[in-house]
Amino acid sequence: GHGNYIIFLALGLILLLVSLTRFFFIWSHSHPYLSTSAYILFLVGLKVLLSFYPVLTLLHQSDVFNPEVFASGSFDPSLGDFLLSFLLLFFGVFLMYKNYFLFLQGIKSRFIFYVTISNIILIFTLYSLLNGLQNLVLNSQIDFFFKNIRSINEYTIIGIGGLGLGLFATLFLLSRLRYFYMHYTTCLRYILLMHAIGLAICYFIFHLDIIEMQAVLSLLCLIYIAWPEKKALSAMNATSAVLMVFSLIAANEFYHSTTIKEKNERSLLAEKIADSQDPDMETDVSEILQRLSNDTLLADCITGRKSLAQDSIEIYLDNKYFDKILKDFKINYYLLTSDSTVIYPFNSRQEIPKEHLKMTALSVHLK
Repeated sequence: GHGNYIIFLALGLILLLVSLTRFFFIWSHSHPYLSTSAYILFLVGLKVLLSFYPVLTLLHQSDVFNPEVFASGSFDPSLGDFLLSFLLLFFGVFLMYKNYFLFLQGIKSRFIFYVTISNIILIFTLYSLLNGLQNLVLNSQIDFFFKNIRSINEYTIIGIGGLGLGLFATLFLLSRLRYFYMHYTTCLRYILLMHAIGLAICYFIFHLDIIEMQAVLSLLCLIYIAWPEKKALSAMNATSAVLMVFSLIAANEFYHSTTIKEKNERSLLAEKIADSQDPDMETDVSEILQRLSNDTLLADCITGRKSLAQDSIEIYLDNKYFDKILKDFKINYYLLTSDSTVIYPFNSRQEIPKEHLKMTALSVHLK
């Protein structure tokens, strides 16, 4: 069936990537620059091919590749593409993780090449993790509320799996960069400079709204890399600390994105409920305006010839004018003189709240 086809295709892709990683690793013993660069370019090309040119048509017919479930732009137009991005990223990092020793030997350019490529991938991975977490909440129909275990489905698992691959890739890169730092302590300034440039590009060119969290993650990575080997934290404890801090950042980003999503959903619901072109409502409002302009009781209240209790005025307006068309809404009434002085409510000495002014107003000249 179609489901089996997807499973076999995914397994085939993973086996292909394992074989290619092994091939490029062997090739890197004789040509470390060429093999590493070629493998990274191959993975990028494969990602572009599968995202922009869906050669595997049947694959893109599955629900995992349905944009209605998840979409975060043309590069990751579906949850399947999201997982594929992190899978290819993981295998690219895995090659860097395995062949690191080839760049510790020989001329200095090998060291600079490895540190440069690793930091570019690390900065991109940190951005992908934060952006991916944000998009999984804002731009998807996936449920990440774990209070109800029954709400967790395969889409939730795929989303968490993609983020997990990205987090493992980050830890692999950090472990190797830390090893390089232990051999060449001067590289820390170079790594710091690259992260500063990466953050500047994200802020000034792309105007990313996750720049603060990415700056925190970059600082965390630098602390991990430069942490003295014989201090309190061992390598295992330092890794646990990184995971704990990342979990706190992820929880904060999740909460922030969830708040934005709920606000957007409420705004959309309000727009659907509101009907700005309701002919029946327009007719009713026109009639009410005409009747209000001839209402002698309200005119007498304004001029002071009659006085009514505050509750009485509201009951009078509710029952006589607005009981039919606005009965499901809470209404705030204000009576103003020609110079905008508030005379009702009687104890009001302040301006009308701005949120009330944003609503459509009924302006009536009483005779």
